[in-house]
Amino acid sequence: MLGTQQKAVILQKAGMTVPPFPRRRPQPQDGDRDGEAPASQRQLVAGDGDGDGDRGEAGEHAREAAADAWSKAVDKLYADYALARAAHSLREAEHARIRGVSRSGGAAAASRLPCPEPDTGSDGRG
Repeated sequence: MLGTQQKAVILQKAGMTVPPFPRRRPQPQDGDRDGEAPASQRQLVAGDGDGDGDRGEAGEHAREAAADAWSKAVDKLYADYALARAAHSLREAEHARIRGVSRSGGAAAASRLPCPEPDTGSDGRG
């Protein structure tokens, strides 16, 4: 079974727009005071607006909720994509079958197509 990240890559390669994965603030770099990233690099992902989206239990729950929402969105996009591909394949197969019947003589070719046997009941006498 494909993981959500693999599904996102497949969708992107197919040219579909995939929502970006929720990001965390960058890790502190050397020279940053108090272990925080520079203000120009800080990103709040799913915080409560107080500037500490990566800290504490609330920030962790918010990140998990954002990641779950992303996973659900990608899974839905992939399911829609897979259904569309399957429907397209079925349509193409049906068109190819019809073209084959038309090229090989119409009714005569159609009579050679496999047909389900009629239901004869449980005793087999029809």
